[in-house]
Amino acid sequence: MAGQPKLRVAICGGGVGGLTLACALSQSPDIQIDIYEAAMRFAEIGAGIGLWWRGKRILTAMGLQEDVASIGAQFQDGRVPSMNYRKSDQSEGQHLATTTSRGGLSTVHRAEFHTILLRRLSPRVCTYTSKRLVTYVQPPNTHDPIQLKFSDGTVTTCDLLIGADGVNSVVRAAMMDERAVAVSRAGRHAEAVALRECATPRFCGSIVYRAIVPGEKLLRMAPQHRVLSAPYQHIIAYPISHGRFVNVALFFANHAQEGSVHPGPWVSKSDPREILRQFDGWETEVRQL
Repeated sequence: MAGQPKLRVAICGGGVGGLTLACALSQSPDIQIDIYEAAMRFAEIGAGIGLWWRGKRILTAMGLQEDVASIGAQFQDGRVPSMNYRKSDQSEGQHLATTTSRGGLSTVHRAEFHTILLRRLSPRVCTYTSKRLVTYVQPPNTHDPIQLKFSDGTVTTCDLLIGADGVNSVVRAAMMDERAVAVSRAGRHAEAVALRECATPRFCGSIVYRAIVPGEKLLRMAPQHRVLSAPYQHIIAYPISHGRFVNVALFFANHAQEGSVHPGPWVSKSDPREILRQFDGWETEVRQL
């Protein structure tokens, strides 16, 4: 029928990745897009996002340059400093290196960026909340639609399913299981085992403590703090929301755990005092953050 979309795309996951993809695909009138979000509402947690030149070029092509610039991102083309590296695990810090890159690194608040994407979704995009995918069924006839089964008992269909549902992706797990069943039937049992192992995310050995601190508070404590005076310098820390906040990420790695199954929750609350104790003896600017 004339005017009807030729392809129905289902995106599971309404975070930054899912919404960015929906904004891009919705520029074609031939694609019907449905976004299924497991949470009760579309919202984004987290701190800062760093945008590099290629990503900013894509956002510009999508018509989002002014929106993203309004929340603090800088769009440049020449090579500019992007990161400063310091040895800070001592009372007097030492500068190690400065890297440059095309367009530099632009930083934005994740929630503000997510709000822009939601606002710029085409009216043709259908969004659904409280829709947690359980599995999907792909029929043997490729002309038939894919069936999506949700935890609330509902079933819907699509032509193409895209998983943007995070590290513990249900889409990935179901896809790996589907492939494992197929190769097992073909007698390739070792390959089937390897595929099923890919369904579970593996621990890299690194834990990241993330926080947002008020820019004004840091300014009162340390007016000359380099993270406030130079937007492109990182510890890893950088200002977002036009300097109203500072994004901070602290990495702790145990490489002996790389490749293991993470035993605890992937995201949890941490005691700031315990984190601070791990920075005893580090330079003042790090401890101030």
